Amino acid sequence: MSHHNSTLQYHLEKINSSNHNRLTFMSHESQNKLLLIIAEIIRSVIVKQLKAAGLFSVIIDTTTDVASLEQFSFVVLYVHEGSIEERLLSLVTASDATGKGLYNTFCTLTEMYQIDWKTKLCAQSYDGAAAMQGEYSGLRTYI
Repeated sequence: MSHHNSTLQYHLEKINSSNHNRLTFMSHESQNKLLLIIAEIIRSVIVKQLKAAGLFSVIIDTTTDVASLEQFSFVVLYVHEGSIEERLLSLVTASDATGKGLYNTFCTLTEMYQIDWKTKLCAQSYDGAAAMQGEYSGLRTYI
């Protein structure tokens, strides 16, 4: 890749020419750890703003990935400093794609981030799937 990117080429040449062991962050393990740290910092800012806003709404959707796992996306909307913010708070694998299973995933996430949805949630939005919108056993009904 360094043949196509001069910055990366310079970085690699500098590492190779050095006589000292240098920290490069070139391994996928290092990069994944850094991404997880950055994600948690961003998520903590979002949760802090969400709690300060008081009321909030959610957009929840699921999709099946290439490994046939149900991915649960949890988006929050709130007002921060006069602007409406729409932020992806979490993307997790849902172990159960039924309405009750999605509700359990929702509860796990709100507990993990200490979000008081029972008194602060003012609106919810889903697609038309039965597991989401079902009148008797959909996620909307459980919430």
